[in-house]
Amino acid sequence: MTNSTILAFQYTHITAFPKPALIEECDLACTFDFNPICGNDGVTYGNMCQLTTQACLKRKPISIAHRGACEEIAVEAEECNLACTFDFNPICGNDGVTYGNMCGLTSQACLQRKPISIAHRGACEEVAVEAEECNLACTFDFNPICGNDGVTYGNMCGLTSQACLQRKPISIAHRGACEEVAVEAEECNLACTFDFNPICGNDGVTYGNMCGLTSQACLQRKPISIAHRGACEEVAVEAEECNLACTFDFNPICGNDGVTYGNMCGLTSQACLQRKPISIAHRGACEEVAVEVEECNLACTFDFNPICGNDGVTYGNMCQLTSQACLLRKPISIAHPGAC
Repeated sequence: MTNSTILAFQYTHITAFPKPALIEECDLACTFDFNPICGNDGVTYGNMCQLTTQACLKRKPISIAHRGACEEIAVEAEECNLACTFDFNPICGNDGVTYGNMCGLTSQACLQRKPISIAHRGACEEVAVEAEECNLACTFDFNPICGNDGVTYGNMCGLTSQACLQRKPISIAHRGACEEVAVEAEECNLACTFDFNPICGNDGVTYGNMCGLTSQACLQRKPISIAHRGACEEVAVEAEECNLACTFDFNPICGNDGVTYGNMCGLTSQACLQRKPISIAHRGACEEVAVEVEECNLACTFDFNPICGNDGVTYGNMCQLTSQACLLRKPISIAHPGAC
């Protein structure tokens, strides 16, 4: 009788949680009511339903440590598994983010110290993101974080806001700014002619010729391939899509495009309007480099073939635009042929 009892116990113990839970076995229809509960796994759950759902999915008991949020403990990146493979087995998290695989989801949950459960297998349904859906009201506290996209974010809020707007997960590569790899101009061929044989790069930028494309790829340290010959199709960016309501507080920031912005809002607005990422090179104004006039081509003709630059200025011809860009030491690309 005693042996029988032991065998029954052993069988029960072995078969209690024989395999990972199927999604349909667990209650995923939890509300977003925020009545925080601290689980004995150290995770804060939004409410009791979320705790029991997570326990079901993980096939392990999670009990209540106490009501209210768990004590916050800073998470060092090395505590979490960041060594995920790039196998693409998409999973939609209950945070609305598509993760490349289960490892990506659990790593992000670890870094954020919050539970992220599986909404369903496969990518989340794409929904157009209105800016008001995302938290853009970030402070300007500078606690830099390097995202796994190679961009330095001013703080965690900046990273999560960008991830929301892009509808793609951006996880923490490490605390602190991303390592800057300085590119010396002399490493790259900048001696391009002004021949206008437009090429559309796969970054959506129209380059004046092939030399311009390869030089830019060299300076940015990233490959840019030819999307097609000719100018890229212009996609007008409506100003109302971008936050232009910046204050005039002067907290200068040097962007990685070599431009000094008055404050962080000015940088992000410009990045939005240009439809390209601009990250922080460093706090404070960019170092001024005096430009000798003889370095730039000022021998432009007066042929009138107007071009509208992305700075809102109408240039008489392409030569005048490139000369001005040289003198200002900042890129000016073609918004469209013709006057602005």
